[in-house]
Amino acid sequence: VSGMAGLALGVNPSLSNRDVQQLLIASARQVFEDPDTVANGAGFAHNHNVGFGIPDAGELVQLASQWHTRDPLVVKSFSTQPLVMIPDAGLRLKVEGVTVPDHLKNIVASTTMGLQPDRPTNLLPMSDEGMVVAAIAKDLTGKGAMIQRGTATFERKIQHAADAGAEFVVIYNNVDEAELIRMAGTDYSPIPAYFISKADGDELVQLMKRDPKLRMQLSMESVEHVFEVSDDMICEHVELIVDADHSFRGQLRITLESPSGTISVLQRLNHDDSRGPIRWAYRTTRHFFEPTAGTWKVRITDQDPDEIGTLRALRLSLMGTPIEDVDNDGLDDSWERRHFGNLRASGFEDSDADGASNAREQLLQTHPKVSDHLFRMELLPMDEDQLQLQWASLPGHVYEVMGLSGLGRTPKILGTVQAHGRYAEWMIKVDPTEQAFFQIVDRGMP
Repeated sequence: VSGMAGLALGVNPSLSNRDVQQLLIASARQVFEDPDTVANGAGFAHNHNVGFGIPDAGELVQLASQWHTRDPLVVKSFSTQPLVMIPDAGLRLKVEGVTVPDHLKNIVASTTMGLQPDRPTNLLPMSDEGMVVAAIAKDLTGKGAMIQRGTATFERKIQHAADAGAEFVVIYNNVDEAELIRMAGTDYSPIPAYFISKADGDELVQLMKRDPKLRMQLSMESVEHVFEVSDDMICEHVELIVDADHSFRGQLRITLESPSGTISVLQRLNHDDSRGPIRWAYRTTRHFFEPTAGTWKVRITDQDPDEIGTLRALRLSLMGTPIEDVDNDGLDDSWERRHFGNLRASGFEDSDADGASNAREQLLQTHPKVSDHLFRMELLPMDEDQLQLQWASLPGHVYEVMGLSGLGRTPKILGTVQAHGRYAEWMIKVDPTEQAFFQIVDRGMP
């Protein structure tokens, strides 16, 4: 990254550190599949593992050469001292049905190390799948999967359920009537899952057989605080200072939800057994280029039982550049009226279908109703007989890969690729002794 910063400054020495950071974001792309990846309220893909992705040095230099320097940074801060208890054992499996006994209506659970139900899941019918050691043949769309621990890893069980269409998984223990454990090796599981005791699981399975109308939901009992923000800015960094007294701070999950609905995980379940967090500052970049005005929600959840704590104080600081934004979409009203003639567009939308959100077009000062998509392909040698074809793509479009080698006169269709981002690629074996020609054809949306 430092080398890329040097390249950017080489073509535009007037860049500030904020400019360079935003260039890195604008030129980045996601190259690894990660279920945590979401598009934020400005249309920029982000996950908690690699942020906005891997920057493209060529695109960064191109953007830097015509970059418009950012306006001065403004910081708005908001403080509160709620002094409230953090509910113990906040992970709860909700069970509803006319035959459900009271002790099974709100079951204490543990969780995975990956995706969490920061918002409650849908209340769904459940399918008892037993131990699950192989792919699930039935369609679980619109359902949750009830699975027993054992034989296969947690990660494989959850993946099999996700492949079958399940929205979430409940895994119950196969030993020790009351034990709850954290499900290790589940950092990249594609759907949320809870773990419950053998006693609760065995009783639920029998209840499911008697009552097919039974429904379940993954939820969290958290302490929540709301900040109402009236300042119109294009968001950059966000900082949250948390002052809490909890006897095992690693049990706490701390999240921040923006007015756009984007959730940042500031702290996840871990093994830190110290008290606190005492006046800890958490920062997130997940909300870059979103609008700041509206409701910001802080949620703190105790994800393990038996330890208690108190939330004493919070301080939220929003950093960004002020704009006029009466419709609170992250687009400056004068810019929006100039290009659209009204205020009906949104920052998340891609009005010209060129793969760039309106918020990105505003950042780069390009026209949001005129496509800036440059359809070009690069040949990248991987070894002496293998090439990678890479081209600028439009998300969702299907591309046909054509090839012509040797003395052939008619190109052959080598395959098709449906793009999921701004770049697509194809790997191909070649004969280094022959000439080869390749063409990419955009077939549009399927």
